[in-house]
Amino acid sequence: MVPFTNIMTQHNRNIQAFVKLGEFLNQFCDFITKQEVPEISNDNWFGKFQDVVGKVHHYNGWFTEENIIYSFRQWAAILSKAHLEAWLSPYELQKNIPKTTALIMAGNIPL
Repeated sequence: MVPFTNIMTQHNRNIQAFVKLGEFLNQFCDFITKQEVPEISNDNWFGKFQDVVGKVHHYNGWFTEENIIYSFRQWAAILSKAHLEAWLSPYELQKNIPKTTALIMAGNIPL
């Protein structure tokens, strides 16, 4: 059996990882829209994201740069510590047993 402290530590690490993702997406949106040039710790990822955002419209006309940036901004807003903790608070995570799951997502929906 996994000790309670290990589960909560892993839980906090998972939340922090998603918070960092939200911060990255927000910085990327600011970078793309030229609102500000952040101090970037992941500058190699910014370039890769920018390339993909620039090309995706050619593969699917519904995915305009404006729509993608809007979607990134919405996810960045949701991926905050307060939102994640509020979402997870009704669940008794210490009673859950870790499991491996798979996600199969539609390829025609951004994010």
